[in-house]
This record gives sequence, structure tokens and C-alpha cells, in this order.
Amino acid sequence: EKAGKTVLPVRIVINNDKITVVKRNPTSITLNIDNVITAEKPIKYHINGKLKEGFYTNEDLISSEYKTVSITGPESVLKNVSHGVVNIDLSNRSGSFESKYEIVPVDENDEAVSDAQLTVLNNNISVSCTVYEKKVVDITIDNLGENIKYDISPPALEIAGDPEDIEKIEEIKAKDFYLQSYEKGYTQPIDIEIPENVILLTDATPKIIIK
Repeated sequence: EKAGKTVLPVRIVINNDKITVVKRNPTSITLNIDNVITAEKPIKYHINGKLKEGFYTNEDLISSEYKTVSITGPESVLKNVSHGVVNIDLSNRSGSFESKYEIVPVDENDEAVSDAQLTVLNNNISVSCTVYEKKVVDITIDNLGENIKYDISPPALEIAGDPEDIEKIEEIKAKDFYLQSYEKGYTQPIDIEIPENVILLTDATPKIIIK
């Protein structure tokens, strides 16, 4: 049958000559027929919980060999599925890890699409999560001169990276800095150079303030 509504008559079959059918109610039934299809949906990661103090990760540091998930079910139900979500609990973790996770079909509002007729074909996937250590380091400016008094705001930056990378970093230097005025109260942004494989966590743009 094609997808859509189909009306079928009710037929009563009785294998007993002593019984007579007087009336049928209902005389017909309506069936809603749907196509069963398989669709590929993108996979997204949701982070829950907090890492131990001093550690950092984000969605960009989560990876899997699977970029999409195959879901089978009625076409009318599958059309409500926007993507599959993997919920990752970071509670009290302090290092990179790999684990198996189920995929939850959700709509465009991230609400679960719960239907017994839906089947997630590759529902137990391996996911890797890279966890970095955090560190706070000072900002320094070379060649300003000994007699210049100034403040740097913020005075330090928070960074994250592999322990082997960030343990060697004791400061973040200004990049190609040339002070354009020595007037008291003058403020100038500072360009900084972040080392390779290091993530800058501080949002504020550093600046120098002449005292």
C-alpha cells in the first residue's frame, strides 16, 4: 500500500453455522500507512558536568569516527529528527578519555524524539575527549624603557594546553609592540602571540595604560 490513509471494510468470518451476524459496527476501519525509511542525521555533542579545577575542554576537542548517525523509522516521525545528540558527562574528570556513548535522536530544539518505532543503527559509538590543563601567565612587553611607568590590563592571561606544552610557558610576550604615546593615562591595545598548540581562554583584549 502507498503511504497515506486507507479505508478497509470489516469482514467477519465465523466457522459456525449456528451463529448469524446481525450487524457490524464499525463497517470499516481507517489505517494510516507510513513509509519506513532510513535517514542520515548529523551528530552533535553536549557537555554536562564540570571538570576538576584547573582543567579545560570544549566541543571542538571532542571527536569520533562517526560524523552522522543512521536512523530507521516511519517517515512522518523521522522528519521531526534534526540530529543525534551524544551527552558527555565531564564530572570530576582531570584528563583526556575515550568512552562509548548512545545517540539520542532530537528535534531542532534539542528535545528528544521518543518513539518506539525509531531505530538508531549505530547507537553505541566510541568518542574521544581531549582535556587540557589550565595555567595563568603574565603579559610582558620588551624594550619599553626603565623610566616608563605603566599597568597592563589584564595583567595576566589564562591559557590551556597539553601539560608538556604549557609547563614551559612562563609569560606571554607582546608582539611587535611600539608605544605611540608616553602621556599619562594613554591606553593602547597589545597584540600578543599565543604559542602553538595553546588555547587562549581570557576573552579581554590586553592593553597598556601609562601612569
